[in-house]
Amino acid sequence: MAVYPRGDGFQAKFVVGGQLYREQFPTEEVAEKWEMDTRHAIKHGKPLPDAPARSVGGGDTGTIGQVLRSAEKEHWARLNAKTGGDQARFFVRWVGSNTPAHEALSEAKIGQFVTYLIDERNISTSTLNLYKANLSVLIKFAKVPAVDLKWEREEERQPRFLTEEEVAQIIQTLTIWDLLLERDFIIFLIDTGMRPFSEAGAFSWDQYWEGKVTLQKGGRRRGVEEIGGDGRGRSRRTKTGKSRTIPLTRRAIDAVERQRDLRTRGPFTSLTKSRMQYVWERLRMHHRQLDDTVLYTCRHTCASWQVIRGIDLRRVMEWMGHDSFKTTLIYANLAPRHLMDNLAVLETTSQPKLTIINGGA
Repeated sequence: MAVYPRGDGFQAKFVVGGQLYREQFPTEEVAEKWEMDTRHAIKHGKPLPDAPARSVGGGDTGTIGQVLRSAEKEHWARLNAKTGGDQARFFVRWVGSNTPAHEALSEAKIGQFVTYLIDERNISTSTLNLYKANLSVLIKFAKVPAVDLKWEREEERQPRFLTEEEVAQIIQTLTIWDLLLERDFIIFLIDTGMRPFSEAGAFSWDQYWEGKVTLQKGGRRRGVEEIGGDGRGRSRRTKTGKSRTIPLTRRAIDAVERQRDLRTRGPFTSLTKSRMQYVWERLRMHHRQLDDTVLYTCRHTCASWQVIRGIDLRRVMEWMGHDSFKTTLIYANLAPRHLMDNLAVLETTSQPKLTIINGGA
């Protein structure tokens, strides 16, 4: 992607067929979307998309859009969180950036938004709480009357995973759209079960050899890159602080090897979270059966397929890098019946019947 920080926003700048295309945008996500849509339109001879309005100086003072900009600049940027505030941005798009802040952040409007997330997007409890945390930041910066954002209790339920048919449709669609890097990234996620951005999107070429990827043990802050004496990135820490080596399927190896010519630090390090979220949203709109999925569903798919095909939960836990066996147990009801028989034996309260054999007579 040819998107760069510039001033208070981001500039998309690239050349196709000797023609320079350049526009300025308030956020990186909007800039990346415009670039991808413009490249697609050029390739297929379609009209170029209009650049969104570039008024970022407060011309809509008092609106929820102005509140979002203040929160981005003074809260999420200060935390150095590149993707922080994504849920707040989604809310602002949903409610309309020119909606007065007091109306957008009213109890009634937030209630409608929560209902939409639950009924139409079928998000998890933890994700719903993340949306509410983002809304609380907007409420603080808008200085409107506080709304009681009741935190939801985490529910244990079977995570959504993709069927083989759905995976085939995703691969075919991204190939037709000529989004080959994104296609290969999703293939890699499904066949490895790596966490999308802290692991799969971050590992470097020196962590990959002989068809395996080694994720280093953490001893530092999650997501912090270790720099060697030669200035090259050496590793990316795992979430749980445990080293693990993941062997790759032939399909995953091919997905990695196709990125050799990119000359990036790692096969997928050029992909940003906002770009992949946008691509996944396009897939959801194109394939309505994916409406209840997110990119992280690819990780659930890897674990679910292993359990369905008879891999015991202990080995699934090791492969996935789960910190607690309780996390792996959410897949237990997918296991073949014989694994449940093992559990029944271990939990029985009856005493084993011993046969005493007398020696000699």
